[in-house]
Amino acid sequence: MRGDQVIGVIFVAAVGYLNFAAWRYDGKWNRWRDSIANADIGLGHFAASSSFYAGLLGTVIGLMAQFQALGAVDATK
Repeated sequence: MRGDQVIGVIFVAAVGYLNFAAWRYDGKWNRWRDSIANADIGLGHFAASSSFYAGLLGTVIGLMAQFQALGAVDATK
């Protein structure tokens, strides 16, 4: 799985979860919404930081591949 696919999967999962959390937080359905909202913060933080670190890792790997390709260029021609 490529880096952009990993970020896409994390993004779709986070959006789906946040939709579910917003639906669960709705005051018409749940009278204990404050305790549920406080419990839902952890997964959102994890999804945001995971997306950031996956993107950063992809950038580092891409730069390493670019420098490797530049090192293989013969400047004498």
